[in-house]
Amino acid sequence: MKIMTWHELFGAITGKRNPKRTLTNAKWQVLNEDTNFEGISYAKGSRFKVWEGSDFGYVGFAPESKTPEGNTPGKFLHKF
Repeated sequence: MKIMTWHELFGAITGKRNPKRTLTNAKWQVLNEDTNFEGISYAKGSRFKVWEGSDFGYVGFAPESKTPEGNTPGKFLHKF
């Protein structure tokens, strides 16, 4: 099982935000393998978006996302 990190999603921490990465223009991405993110497992094929707000970075998973066991995850939105 893969573990997703901040660096993988947002890149190196530079102290500057990326104004082009907003919820409006965030593209859906698909997990290529079962992944653990902040202690919650998401199954291969789950869709997610990555965007930045004024103070935080966000990762949002689609409501139809499942765990590798086929259950509904306990959390769909993660804030950094």
